This record gives sequence, structure tokens and C-alpha cells, in this order.
Amino acid sequence: MRPRGFMTGRICFLSTAHLFSSMLAFTAIICMLGCGTTGSPASSKAVTDPAAFHITTASLPVGTTTANYAAALTASGGTPPYFWSTSNGSLPGGIALNSATGAIAGDPTATGNFSFTASVQDSRSANASGNFTINVVSNPAPSISSVTPTAGSATGGTAVTILGANFSPGAKITFGSYQASSSQTITANQINVVTPALPTGTVSVVVQNPTGQTAMAANAFSVDPSSAHLTITTASLSSATVQSAYSATFTATGGNPPYSWSITQGQLPAGLALSASAGTLTGTPTNSGNFSFTVRVQDSTSASASAAFSLNVLPASSSGPSSNSNTPTTVPPGPVLTSTVQGVPPGAAVQATSADTFVDSVGVDTHWSFPAYGGSNYNSLMTLLINSGIRHIRDGAI
Repeated sequence: MRPRGFMTGRICFLSTAHLFSSMLAFTAIICMLGCGTTGSPASSKAVTDPAAFHITTASLPVGTTTANYAAALTASGGTPPYFWSTSNGSLPGGIALNSATGAIAGDPTATGNFSFTASVQDSRSANASGNFTINVVSNPAPSISSVTPTAGSATGGTAVTILGANFSPGAKITFGSYQASSSQTITANQINVVTPALPTGTVSVVVQNPTGQTAMAANAFSVDPSSAHLTITTASLSSATVQSAYSATFTATGGNPPYSWSITQGQLPAGLALSASAGTLTGTPTNSGNFSFTVRVQDSTSASASAAFSLNVLPASSSGPSSNSNTPTTVPPGPVLTSTVQGVPPGAAVQATSADTFVDSVGVDTHWSFPAYGGSNYNSLMTLLINSGIRHIRDGAI
């Protein structure tokens, strides 16, 4: 039995007439869906408007062989989560679609135009689809035309320019099996690098782009065998003076830096110390004399070299007596200088017009007396010696 007031069909009206104080109330309820042929109301889930659910991605980017590809399909409307799939064609080899996110990623393995239909379904089974094409092109491999210079030191640090084509930012440069200390891709045709420490001989230079494609210049760089030998290059040390700050630096070539410095025999003058990392000898000596010692340098591979040195520490200079107003203003040229050094007969007089001619005759470490000048002529004598080029003067009794 049908409920009173119902009609069969797609549009149903429920009419109820009530008389309230001579007033007629009419209520109409329109049922847009669910009115069955039996005339009874039916229940069903709402279906999403297909026009509101659609794929928003318009197109996909071009891919390159051997280079990572990344893109994404997106949709709007419907009720997430979405489920993605492809049909009517295929993705490029090496590329896959993530059915949960719509991401398309991978490393294309072949060139060409790859067309397919992408479909998306929401959680209420609404569907949308679109046609897409991914164009995959070939990624040109790098090439090397020149390496300049073609030789360098075994210790590394040689600036090298590599010219060629299709160089990519972030390219990796190796000399044999050793990676460059630093590299910079200037353009697609030029890379500047600094060589690492290398064994002696000839090595190939390899440029590898981030895509994995490589170029090699076979036997393009040589290492000078002589540069591999660790050698101390400092020849001698300058003299020091008691109570005066002193600084000298030992240097070396060859081997594989960094270097480590040490004293293996003898001893340094009191007040001086050697920096193990920098090879600098610094300090203020407290005692005069001649000090002999052996310096050793060791590189990062434990190769070492040694050299013997002698450091002469001179006594501290003292100031002379105060000036005398009766001091002559002129001094006869060519004072008689009596030397007590070996090789000059005792009491021998050496006529000198300058410090250089005197040193050439009797040496550097000498004791001199000036019988022609008394204490009253002290300032004149000092002026004469200084003007002659003598720089270290200690007055007093011999």
C-alpha cells in the first residue's frame, strides 16, 4: 500500500492540506533523486560533478637521456586521495609513475616522443583523464680538446685549464685516480682546476659530468720526476744579535705537503725556537756564539730530508761615550786598522777606505784597534766607520 499523497515518476510531490482557522497551508517537497518506480523513496550516495574533478597538469617537460627526470601530474576537485594510472601508450623507458602521488621520475634510457593517457580516480570513484607526451632528447657527452699546461709538480698546486665542449656545472675532474684539489666550470667549453699531489709519470685527465658522461684526454699530464724529491732549499741563515729579535724561515720543495720541521742534532741558541708546522726560527737570543745544528723536514708520506746549518749570534752592541765639543769635525781618510783574525800577520796594518775592502782582506769576525784616535775623537771615528759601511760596532778594550 502506497503512502498517501505519493506519485510514481522521477519528480514526486508530497501535498498536505491543513485548514487552520480558515487558512490553507500548502507544502511542496520536490525530490530530485531517488523516487523509484514503485513510488517509494530510495537512498543512494551522491556522485561528484564530473566537471569539477579534472587533471590540472597541462604538459610535461622534455627529458634528457642519462639525466634524472622529475615531473608531476596534479588534479583538482573530487575527493582525495587520488589514484593515478596510465593507458593507451607508455612512459619512456627508465621512467615510472607513482600511483599515489602522480610523480613521474627516473632516468630516461632512450630518445623519442612517448605519448600516453593519464587517468586519475578519487576516493568516490570519480574519474578524470588527459593525454600527454614526454619528449626525450639525447644529452651530448663532454669532450676535451686541450689541457694546459701539460706538466706540473708532484706536490700539486699547478693551475690547469681544460678546454672542450659540453662541460656541465659540478663536473668532476681527475688526474689518473686523483681528484683535482679544486675545479670550476667557467663555461660549457672551459674548466679551471688545480692539480692534487701526484706520483711521478704521466696520467690521463678525465672530466665527468653530473650525468655520469665522461671525457678523457689520455696521458695528457706529466709530473716532473725532479719535483718529487723532498729537498730543503734554505742555503744558510743570517747572523743574529744578542737581545735582538730574530726570525728566519726554512723552506723545502718536493714531497707531499704539509711539511713537519724538527732539529735532529746540535742545539739552537738559547731564546730561539723552531715552529714544527711553519718551519720558522724565531725568538730573541740570549747568548753569543756560533751554534751548529741539523734541520729535518718530513712530508705527509713520511719522506724526509735533512741539512746542516750554523747560526752566528753576535754580542749586543753598546753605546759609546758622550760627545765632546772638542771633537775634530774632520778625520783623515784611511784609518790604520789592525786585525787579529787568522790569515793576517799579528800587528799587520791594513789600509782600508771602506768596510767592503777591509772585509775582503781580513773577513767579518775581527777585532780592530785604532791607535791614531784617542777617546776625544770617538764620535769622529764612529762616523767614519758608519760612513764606510760598518753596521755592527762594539767599542772597548780588546
